[in-house]
Parts: sequence; C-alpha cells; structure tokens
Amino acid sequence: MATANPMDDVTQCPICTEVYRDPRGLPCLHTFCLKCIESMSIDKEPGDQLACPLCGKEFTLSISGVTDLPKNFFVANFLQARESTSVESKKTSPCEACSGGEGKVQNAASVYCVECEMKLCQNCERGHRVINATGSHKLIDIRVDRCREMLESLEKKKVEFVGQVEKTGVEIRDKAEQLKREIDTHAEKLIHELSSVKQVRMKEISSLREEIERQLMSIERDEKCVDEVRQKGTACDTARATSGLDDRVEELMTFDVIERTVAELEHADFSSTSSDFVIDDVSITLGHLRLDSVKSGKTRGPLVTRHYPPKV
Repeated sequence: MATANPMDDVTQCPICTEVYRDPRGLPCLHTFCLKCIESMSIDKEPGDQLACPLCGKEFTLSISGVTDLPKNFFVANFLQARESTSVESKKTSPCEACSGGEGKVQNAASVYCVECEMKLCQNCERGHRVINATGSHKLIDIRVDRCREMLESLEKKKVEFVGQVEKTGVEIRDKAEQLKREIDTHAEKLIHELSSVKQVRMKEISSLREEIERQLMSIERDEKCVDEVRQKGTACDTARATSGLDDRVEELMTFDVIERTVAELEHADFSSTSSDFVIDDVSITLGHLRLDSVKSGKTRGPLVTRHYPPKV
C-alpha cells in the first residue's frame, strides 16, 4: 500500500481533496479553497452563521461574505515550494521550446511555465516574457539551490511557529496556575475574615439579648412591687419605695443606649466588594468585606464587643 505524501495534509483542501486554490482560513484556523467555502455559503446572507465542516465551530459572515476571509499565506508559500519540488526532477531536462532534430544541441531548461507546462531555457524564457500571449504566465525557477533554500526556509518557519505556540501555551498555563494560587489564598483570607466578623457580631447580639432580657425581668419585677405597695402597703412602705425609684430611674436610662445599639444593628449592611472581571489583582476580583451603617453612612471595621450597662 503506497504511503501518502506528508505534504498532502498541508496542500490539499479537506472539501474537494485537491490542491488548494486560493486558500482561505476560517476563525477556527481550518483552511479551505475559497470556491469550496463559497459553495457552502451559497444560501447564506451577511450576518448569518456558517459552520466549519471539520470542527463545526460557527462564525458570522461579514457584509462581503466569505471573500473577506484572510488568505492563508503559510499554505500559499507551501504550495509554491511544492510546485518547485514537483519540477525538481526535471531540472536537467532540455528546453522543450527550442528542441531540435537529431544531433542538435539543446539548451538546458532553467525555468518551468506553469500555464504551458513547459520547460524553458534562458533564451526561450526571455522570448516567453515578451510575447503578449505568454507574458503574464507564471515561471518557476527550477534550480536546485533555490528549491533547497525555499524548503529550508519553510521548515525553519514551521519550527519557529511550533516553538512559539508551545511557549505561549506554557505561559498561559503558568499564568492560570498563578492566578489560581492567588485566588485560593485570598479566598481563604476572606473566609477567615468572614468567620471572625460573624463571631464578633454573634457575641454582640448575644450580649444585647442578655441585657434586654435582664432589663425586661427587672421592669416586670418593679411593676409587680409597685402594684403590691399600692394595694397593700402602708404609708411607710410607700415612702421607702419612693426613695428607691430615683436609683431605679437612673438605671433604666441605660436602656436608651441599648435601644440605639439595636437600631444600629438593624440598619447595618454587610456586603462584599467583589468584581465581575478577573484581573491580576485578586483582591479586587474577589473584593473585601464591608459593614456599612445606613444610619451614619460610615463604613465600619471589625466589630467590637460592647458591655451593658456601660462601665463608668
């Protein structure tokens, strides 16, 4: 079974399986003949989606259609090298334009006309260029050194391109790993801060709850005592109860402090200042924790535990 030419994968269109004619690249980097792409998009309008026949990735047709697709110069240069290689075996052949009869010396061919499919010597080449009918024909240099230089240059470009792709891939992976590490570190820091804020706030709420319950029990006890004095107490009992009310009123005034603190807690807004975009500074991407008071309009830092009643 014959081995396929490895250059075929680079020079043959996957649709028509022939040598590329005006190779054009799709956004997915797959290449096809311009005519093959035009046949695929014959029923499409500008703005419609067209899918790559190899990978299925879709792209939007521009106003000019597929003619706006970029030319694949890498493939075009490769085709040029293949054409030169295809006539390499004919480099020692005689000129086919000035062939003479038996015994006549023929000049060695130096160029190959693609349109005429004919080898020409230097003299016939000059005549070929000045004739109107053949002046625009494409002539390929079939000298060995030139072909080898082109192949070496093409191989060098291929190696450089593959090296750039691999280097870029390594840079992308390294950057992604770095961002992952920074994001994980900052996320752990935020979670720790969040836990600390929660503990402080829960302790503050618990302290307020205990103080309010104590005040409630004290008020209920005072009400009960006042009712008993009013119903059963003597004038002496009433006098003693009255003398103690001043101290009790001063103690109850601390309840205003508790009430203001509860109101402040009710108006507190806890949030995270994260970003919708991933950038190098992960502290901006994930944000910071903030505790804003709607009443005061100020941003508070870590909460502190209050003691009720306030210590004098």
